[in-house]
Amino acid sequence: PRSGRSTNIRIKLASVLGKISFIWAAKHSLESNQQTIRVRPHAVQVVAMFVLLGLADNSEGALQWVGRKFGVSSGPDVASLPGSLAQLGTGEGKSIVLGLVGLTLALLGYDVASVCYNDTLSNRDRNAFYPLFEAFGMEDHITYSTLRELADTTINRNGSVRDLGKQVLLSRRGKGGSKKGKERPQVLLIDEVDVFFSDSFLGVTYNPIVRVKSKETVAMFKWVWNHRKERPSMSDVKDRVEYQSLVESIGHHAEAYINNELTRILRDVQRLGSHKYKVVGQSIGYEEHGTISTST
Repeated sequence: PRSGRSTNIRIKLASVLGKISFIWAAKHSLESNQQTIRVRPHAVQVVAMFVLLGLADNSEGALQWVGRKFGVSSGPDVASLPGSLAQLGTGEGKSIVLGLVGLTLALLGYDVASVCYNDTLSNRDRNAFYPLFEAFGMEDHITYSTLRELADTTINRNGSVRDLGKQVLLSRRGKGGSKKGKERPQVLLIDEVDVFFSDSFLGVTYNPIVRVKSKETVAMFKWVWNHRKERPSMSDVKDRVEYQSLVESIGHHAEAYINNELTRILRDVQRLGSHKYKVVGQSIGYEEHGTISTST
């Protein structure tokens, strides 16, 4: 049996979700010129929203994360929101579920990241729900992006790791951006979670690349390319004046890094025909997470 406090939290949270759903339905009808047609979330969508918000969990502590917001809990201001998984079939409106749940969480004090594997779908959902988020003043607390974009934003939040890495490599001390003040807790909503758990996403590393271009690096690359048929070793490279000039130009502190990269270059130049690439305009791209990426 549920305690009175738990029941009170459930009623309040369901009420917030219900009011948001009503406003969404009204705006959707007006924007679609369907004033005579009553639009509302389907029962399947409501159940999925209840699952994601913990309303379907009968355990006593299931809604501790939100109790303080409604003044019915003596727990922490922000407790951990338990992870939940909801499955909807094709065409059953996952975007509506994520949009309304995201807005509910944003109003409760969270920054919400709603991610999808495909940027076209992500942009479509963002554009569809932006007017609703804006109406509640929550447009700055709900973001839509691909998983790659989210990783890039999160890792570079205090400064570009590419720029900082380049500064460190060239013996200039890297300086990160200033940290923000007190931040809102964050929630991640994933669309097409089965794709996330595939080998195209889960366990894939984030590999940013920075280019260090100088006459010394160009000379080193040209030598490796011109002698690729001879299959030169790292020992051969170290005997070259191009290598010595490169180390001197960057600094001996970076010699181990230079050696590591040159070892990879010597290996890769022998495998040019083994990777699949696509030409996109004037760029070379590779298939990544369902799209063709021409950037690093």
